[in-house]
Amino acid sequence: MLYYNAIASGVPLFFRDFSRYVDLKNEAVYQMEDFNIFGRDWQLAVARRNLETLTYV
Repeated sequence: MLYYNAIASGVPLFFRDFSRYVDLKNEAVYQMEDFNIFGRDWQLAVARRNLETLTYV
């Protein structure tokens, strides 16, 4: 969801290598497909786990 929000929903400011940008954008689309398949509860659990991880960084 993070890649999707940052790349697919946003406007890239700078990419040194366009192929890397395309790879990241494809990864974002694949991740959102997973989120759509598994549903909202799964999305919330993943987001909660990611936020807990960031809290301890």
